[in-house]
Amino acid sequence: MRAKHEGVAAVSDHEVYSCPACSTPAALPGHCPECAKKRRYVKLVRHDSRLPVPMSMVRGADVPRLTVPGLPGIEDAMAGGFVPGTVTLLYGGPGIGKSRLALLLCDRVGRLTPRPPVYVTSEQMPGHIKLTAALVGVERSPMLVCYQTQVGAVGDVLSESEASFAVVDSVQGMTDKDAGIVPVVREIIRVARLLRVAVLCVSHATKDDDYSGPRTVEHDVDAMVEMTRHPDRADTLLWTVERKYRFGPIGRQAVIVQDGEGRLHDYRAQQ
Repeated sequence: MRAKHEGVAAVSDHEVYSCPACSTPAALPGHCPECAKKRRYVKLVRHDSRLPVPMSMVRGADVPRLTVPGLPGIEDAMAGGFVPGTVTLLYGGPGIGKSRLALLLCDRVGRLTPRPPVYVTSEQMPGHIKLTAALVGVERSPMLVCYQTQVGAVGDVLSESEASFAVVDSVQGMTDKDAGIVPVVREIIRVARLLRVAVLCVSHATKDDDYSGPRTVEHDVDAMVEMTRHPDRADTLLWTVERKYRFGPIGRQAVIVQDGEGRLHDYRAQQ
């Protein structure tokens, strides 16, 4: 079980080790090769990722992706899947289907993760989410569901669940007169980094079809995804990586088709 998030030190996705005697860096644990040459067998120790480390020892290319079974369009748009320890902001107009798609994503990503994903709702009760899940066809999913409006408690939920993927729906529901959306998003980012959880934050959109919040939010999150209706087909939705994605190109789209029963299907998966 993970430690509570307040007391967890930030660490990199792939551990880096160093020698306490001569500071030689290494990617694998064991004895220091430099000290061993002098017949001094010094055990390497884990390097604190908050301290400087040679770029050559950072293995960013090896960071795994959380793939999305059955949704190849979204997986491709995200350049292979969701990156652990990051926050993606999904925004779109009211009633467009953000929660339905977020539930479907939570179920699909969770199929390949060791622990069930978590769906944190700040706008509906778990029973209401169950009804929506039935429409999408994931009412029997092992995902964990909880109602929470205090962003400070989200870290405890994710720490206790040991989830690799989570949804927060919505970030606006986490705000009140004492805290705007910026500190809410920053706290979710802090927790995601700390616990290495890939978090999808659902956000409202303004009447101009922009995300609801100051520009600072765009700077803080790792990815911006807009959900819109296809201009020519009312039953088709577009997942578009807009403006920003730290780990891949922007502009990629996934086409999601909604059938007569309200279920969502990846267009590419149907071909």
